[in-house]
Amino acid sequence: MCDMRFIQRYQLERHSLTHTGMPLFMLTSVRSLPGFSVKPYACTMCDMKFFQRYHLARHSLTHTGVKPYACTMCDKRFFQRYHLARHSLTHMGMRSPTLPMSLRSKCVKPYACTMCDKRFFQRYHLARHSLTHMGMRVKPFACTICDMRFVQRYHLARHSLTHTGEKPFACDMCDMRFIQRYHLERHKRVHSGEKPYQCESRKKRPKHSKPLSGNISDSEMLRTKDRVSDPADKTPSSRFLQAELELNAHLRGLTFGEPVRYVYNPLEYAWDPHRCYVEKYCQPGQRVLFLGMNPGPFGMAQTGVPFGEVKSVVNWLKITGEVGHPADEHPKRRILGLGCTQSEVSGARFWGFFRKLCGEPEQFFRHCFVHNLCPLIFMNASGKNLTPPELPADQREALLSLCDAALYKAVEALNVSMVIGVGKVAEQRARRALSAAGVKVQVEGIMHPSPRNPLANKGWEDVAKAKLADLGVLSLLSNS
Repeated sequence: MCDMRFIQRYQLERHSLTHTGMPLFMLTSVRSLPGFSVKPYACTMCDMKFFQRYHLARHSLTHTGVKPYACTMCDKRFFQRYHLARHSLTHMGMRSPTLPMSLRSKCVKPYACTMCDKRFFQRYHLARHSLTHMGMRVKPFACTICDMRFVQRYHLARHSLTHTGEKPFACDMCDMRFIQRYHLERHKRVHSGEKPYQCESRKKRPKHSKPLSGNISDSEMLRTKDRVSDPADKTPSSRFLQAELELNAHLRGLTFGEPVRYVYNPLEYAWDPHRCYVEKYCQPGQRVLFLGMNPGPFGMAQTGVPFGEVKSVVNWLKITGEVGHPADEHPKRRILGLGCTQSEVSGARFWGFFRKLCGEPEQFFRHCFVHNLCPLIFMNASGKNLTPPELPADQREALLSLCDAALYKAVEALNVSMVIGVGKVAEQRARRALSAAGVKVQVEGIMHPSPRNPLANKGWEDVAKAKLADLGVLSLLSNS
């Protein structure tokens, strides 16, 4: 094929591959060739074997920690000469990982394609690009489960996770998991409130600050207090409602800026059905408090009942009462009260599970009660629901500090021995708040039934049942 000659047969066989028109790394049958099936050079420190002595010598450095190739421009050292050469480009202004992409495109790329004007930083990228001029884009890495193929092995490994269902990157603030680390890092901004991308034409983010919408006046608050049972009545329900009214009064002093545009408080406009729920089901002797985070747009926002999916509230819990309107409603998120036809998945799952388990609500409420840490629902300008962790950090802490204090009063009024957070955020917040208040109560957690949680969509009831069995709560609720 050409005039090249070699000392060893395997070198000839490897060279012969260059006449096939494909680079060595793209051929999947290389290791089946003579001379490639055996790796004669074995590492004495581990199980690795190599085709060439040079590769063994280079690998041995990873055990000794010696990096023989030093940069003359800085203190960095490298195992391989190639890595040093590539690093040296950063001192020549050719390529720096810290440069923005807009500048990187203007830097010198030493490997030029002979078929077009494209240039590349690495020889490997040039070799891969060259395949496009052959009228094909070779994807040597094939999925064994479907027909997908990939240019890089890493892409295949990442794709394989979609078949196994494995999501290795877990959020430590909630139950969400992700296939890619990038998706996890992006998701964490929901909890931190970080907004790293700023419009260049406006250095200062717009600040839209408005008071809590739907607030009732002072005289209305006094009339509402009068609806609560006689303050001398020390029943759990009267003490619980009093704590909520006090929280309402404090929340009225808060203001919320962007991204929040609408704030609903169902403990104001849906006070009647909420009071019906508390007075009917908040009883002495309850041992467990299930704690949600805040209302959903088609649950408690419509009914005033935690996880208050309308059908469950009306048909199973038998809650009645008049529902009004917040002062400022989003046109896409109207309050329709107990006549709302939209079902909330989280609430339907939550109350549906306990309906199957207990049969009648009295069986459930004999031992348990359900409450939300925060009574407010937040929406942005488009009507998208915002959870408290998505608020700016200062506004979030001002809100939750008030809710933490109210939770302490609620737990004290109910005299429960266990608080079960529904979702990781509610669990962690309850543990923090009650521990800081010195309340000796067991705090546990179960998975949130939200459809935004992929694990909940694969059998939330089974997961919740197993957890409640471990906590000893399941035996209290079984209608058998």
